[in-house]
Amino acid sequence: MSQVGLHLRLDDSLIAVANQALALELPVFQSFVVGQTATGHIKIPTDQEITKFRKICEKRFTKLYAHGSFWLNLADPLRSSLDGVWYQVQLAQRLGFTHLILHPGSSVKATKQEGIEMVARTLNQLFKKQSSITILLENTAHGNRAVGSSLEDLAAIRALLDIPEKLYFCLDTAHAHVYGYTVNSAAAMTNFLHTAETILGNNTINLLHLNDASDASGSCKDRHAILGTGTLGDAALHAAHAYAQERGLPLIIEPPLMGRTQLQALYNSVVSWQN
Repeated sequence: MSQVGLHLRLDDSLIAVANQALALELPVFQSFVVGQTATGHIKIPTDQEITKFRKICEKRFTKLYAHGSFWLNLADPLRSSLDGVWYQVQLAQRLGFTHLILHPGSSVKATKQEGIEMVARTLNQLFKKQSSITILLENTAHGNRAVGSSLEDLAAIRALLDIPEKLYFCLDTAHAHVYGYTVNSAAAMTNFLHTAETILGNNTINLLHLNDASDASGSCKDRHAILGTGTLGDAALHAAHAYAQERGLPLIIEPPLMGRTQLQALYNSVVSWQN
């Protein structure tokens, strides 16, 4: 049996995120650890906020998923992202998060192969540092020189690691769909997930992002839809849910902006799928 959780938006403070998770009675949740205002200013939690957040969460949650900031680009061979990633690892650990999800990034000014090698180089340096947090690379939605949209990219990164067993993966159903994988039926989704196991390695998939997409397969547009209203179809989403249930993998839903009542109804609906 897997746990179902939600990505909660960091609009106000991490304290508000933790309290929302409690109000929704989530067994697990995901959030950014660094916020950004509408004017582009970075919001860093204070020491007091970190202490309070950790105190709230440690009584209820055994797993917490932090999502790395989108401006981190591990695949840029012209500019190392190690310092930025390491900062967010340290902050996530202070807050009590157990996992950090990262997008590989894009090698806009270099070849994709150079981008893959840069991601591996950054992760090798990161894994040499003392850290208890589990790092997950997520498949992305974009084409061209984006790194990590294909399963082969992710496998190539892992193959270049000095300690590959330290890296795990998060698979996003919407990203796979809009990138161009055929996953819009129950059989196709199941086949994709089994293929991912073969390409990435047994027991390397640690988390599923259960998301629907607003755009068509192959569009490479990363816009999530409310589950069941997008282009993936209910059968594919239920198949991904069943796969996670069979393997005991946590599921995180990353919905578009929704009100509290809608969010609760969405969560309750997905939880009911396992009954």
